[in-house]
Amino acid sequence: MKKFLSLVAVLAFAFAVSRCDFSEDEDVIEDDDSWEEYDYTDPGDDTGTDPVGPCEVGDQSGWFWVKVLDDLSNPSLTDGKCQSGNPGADIDCVGIDRGGVIVAWADSVYYTPWGQATCDNDKDDPEQVTGPQDGVAGDGQFVGYFSLNGGEISVDFENGEEILCGDVLYIVEMDSGVEGSREQFLVELGQSDNGPWAEFATAAWGTVELEVDWDW
Repeated sequence: MKKFLSLVAVLAFAFAVSRCDFSEDEDVIEDDDSWEEYDYTDPGDDTGTDPVGPCEVGDQSGWFWVKVLDDLSNPSLTDGKCQSGNPGADIDCVGIDRGGVIVAWADSVYYTPWGQATCDNDKDDPEQVTGPQDGVAGDGQFVGYFSLNGGEISVDFENGEEILCGDVLYIVEMDSGVEGSREQFLVELGQSDNGPWAEFATAAWGTVELEVDWDW
């Protein structure tokens, strides 16, 4: 059996990331009218535990957890390039959007650090990912988010909310408008905090809205 998660194209400004630095003395990125379409990919190995049959809006998936993993190619994870103390992707929140309404925000969070991390991390409280969107990165304020620093977080949702077919995962990675502040992350969906996990998004950054679907 081969399963495939169909995906929502997420629009983002196309530019090269150089480092994750929210300092105010950096050049501000100029407006860019070019856009890039994200492709989200096959969930990988078939464990026999993912949703079955056609996906119709409202169908149960068995997924209750979302894992957000730092992309180890992010330049700010390189020793000597973390001037701001915000290494890796900076995650503000994870929510479930159902029919245009957020029905649940991340409630519990588990953090697994990257064993090779070399950067100091000023945003090192993973609990900042729980609850509604509240991160600020600009105008001298940098609060309300967690820098992955090469590691990964796993979250479940308020009231044990299950992710259903047709739901949209709403994930915010902070972008201060400073060059290099937007960095990549990966997303997986899981049945429990220990998995099994299905690959969902392999190259996301900024604010993303990912529709949950499956097909045969």
